[in-house]
Amino acid sequence: MSPIDRIRAAAGESLLVRVLRRLFAAIATGPAAPSAAASDREFDDLVDMLLRARVGRPVAAAIGSVGDSWRHSRAAAALQQAATAIAELGLADRARAAGVVIVTAALTDLALTPLDPRPVSTARWSLWLGALVAGIAIAAWPNHAVAAWLERRGSRERDDAGHSG
Repeated sequence: MSPIDRIRAAAGESLLVRVLRRLFAAIATGPAAPSAAASDREFDDLVDMLLRARVGRPVAAAIGSVGDSWRHSRAAAALQQAATAIAELGLADRARAAGVVIVTAALTDLALTPLDPRPVSTARWSLWLGALVAGIAIAAWPNHAVAAWLERRGSRERDDAGHSG
């Protein structure tokens, strides 16, 4: 197995790589706003189901209180406002925000590494160093990152179309 194949295999199993792929896909496509009515309906169905059970009534009351508290909390409003603000950003600004998040995650891991009881490996340091460099590059040159991502997606779609026929 070549070194490139080993890196691809390791990247495919990496939680960080999977999260970054989803993050970059969201940057390119924009986040889909979840339907508040759908989650409220599911929550109400759960409460109704629990209310029908004698044992579930106290649990349903507690869940209802927590749900009402969350819906009317400042934190929920702040998170919704942040999600709306991010959704309104252009691709380059979302890419810059993603770069800042990646840098923050890498620096947080660096700061917490001395507290982690697991042994520190070269692979772990390499992963986080790569994430730090990638995050800095994305934050510094978001237009280039967006263009590269869109080009990569376009070439993948062209490759998929070419192989299917």
